Amino acid sequence: MTETEKKTGKFTPIPLNLAEAEELLIAEAMRRASGDVKHAAHLLGIGKTTLNRKLKDTPELLCPTSPAVTPAERPRGRAFVEKC
Repeated sequence: MTETEKKTGKFTPIPLNLAEAEELLIAEAMRRASGDVKHAAHLLGIGKTTLNRKLKDTPELLCPTSPAVTPAERPRGRAFVEKC
């Protein structure tokens, strides 16, 4: 709580809600992991199943918009999102 908030009793709203912050974190983890769901889950500190459930609810987060590595360097396997 800031001094102004203490004096006036009014609170400054947080610019993001929890759902928006979660989406931003997932999108960044997917970008850094170049679409590898298992690696992105590890970066977020959550299980792969949990991340898959969140991605199912928000499919636009599946494909990283600016990959951190080239397609030739991307990991292969079932956890990797091929159709971006």
